[in-house]
Amino acid sequence: MNIKYDTSYKQKLEYDKRFNEAFRGKLSKDFLHGYEWKYIVLYRKYQANKNTVWRIYFGYRLHKLENKTGFSFENNTSIGDGLIIGHWGKIVINGQVKFGKQMFITHGVTIGR
Repeated sequence: MNIKYDTSYKQKLEYDKRFNEAFRGKLSKDFLHGYEWKYIVLYRKYQANKNTVWRIYFGYRLHKLENKTGFSFENNTSIGDGLIIGHWGKIVINGQVKFGKQMFITHGVTIGR
């Protein structure tokens, strides 16, 4: 399966990784296989493909992960480069919200319009 991503996908994900390393230090394998990082990766893939048919696939996978973790970034949420999810727990962000760069969010947060 050959998926063509928006060019900003890899750049955003690399920036997210560097931003997480600056906060957490060297990223362990446990972190890279953990829910927080998996959600960031899926969110960036969804974000890069929201104008393609792949958005359905990544949206489905995000929804399944949301059920496990409690994270809920509605479909139109716009988050700039640099996203850290402190640890998993209930996080709800309205789809009409737009964030700039370098956002840190942790459990127990709800952000409306």
